[in-house]
Amino acid sequence: MAEQPSPDEDDRDAATSGRLRALVDAGRTKVGAGRTWAEGMLERYRHRPLVDVALRIYERDREAAGTIVSSAIAFRLFLFFVPLLLFVVGVLGFFAELVSSKDVDDAGITGSIAVQINTALQQPTSTRWIAVVLGLVGMITTGRTLSKSLAAASCLGWRLPVSSKVSVRRIPG
Repeated sequence: MAEQPSPDEDDRDAATSGRLRALVDAGRTKVGAGRTWAEGMLERYRHRPLVDVALRIYERDREAAGTIVSSAIAFRLFLFFVPLLLFVVGVLGFFAELVSSKDVDDAGITGSIAVQINTALQQPTSTRWIAVVLGLVGMITTGRTLSKSLAAASCLGWRLPVSSKVSVRRIPG
């Protein structure tokens, strides 16, 4: 059975809650004052070239959703490198007679990746073909989405309308 809080505990909770609310209100007031001061300083020095360039870059990045677009490109690049590695390991498997585990170590590849590559070099020919075909198909599909993301980023960066198909003439060079 749960105990009922005593009146003294209720008073302490109310006092703690009141102090917390006062602390939050004081913090909001200070943040508002600091923001007003920073905006005033920014407007005072906005005509300076260095400040103006920094503000233009910041505003253009916000307008083009720079962090979202760069995250999308980084994710697509990661997804592209996974099938690329599969393709490369499959192709290396065909040259298993020429490539040894010592060559993998000499290339600076260590850890679990080196173990996986050494295992791939010892696989039968059918496994190599599967790795090459799956890697190639994966590179084609992920490369297509990567190129679309790059085209969208270019359109946003150059303030062009974003379309799914971009001709080479529209991309400034």
